[in-house]
Amino acid sequence: MKTPNQAATGNGAVSPLFHIAHSWRAEPKHYRWRFLMPTRLLSFLFLALLSGCAHRFGGTIVFRNSSTTPLDWVTSSGFEREPIAGFIGPGASKGSMLNSMSLPKEITIRWTIGGTSSSTNIMLPSVPPFARGDLVFDYTSGQVWITRYESQ
Repeated sequence: MKTPNQAATGNGAVSPLFHIAHSWRAEPKHYRWRFLMPTRLLSFLFLALLSGCAHRFGGTIVFRNSSTTPLDWVTSSGFEREPIAGFIGPGASKGSMLNSMSLPKEITIRWTIGGTSSSTNIMLPSVPPFARGDLVFDYTSGQVWITRYESQ
């Protein structure tokens, strides 16, 4: 007596009675996680990228002198990597393109005019995620620093 599989052996035929489609029930539970691990890993990496890099700035930090007075020395503190502008003549600007970094909420700018040093704390403007524009610090004729983000 032949079984249904033995009877249906001609030309690779398989008896429909014993044809088994793949299902999750056909595998033990611990094998199921093997298929889900790459998906979970990619999801984790995507969330880490969004939370860690979304508020990073990779553009140019620009110091601009819109006044008629030369700035003998300009520097800042509060960034992960400090841009130093040095001397900025009237109507001129200097920029530093630094590697991507997190922006602080506030920085301090120090400048010297004719031997007199001054400093001020400045709140940074909101910058969109993955920003690549210019973060501009503008010294005005009213002897005030104004900051803004200019997209490219």
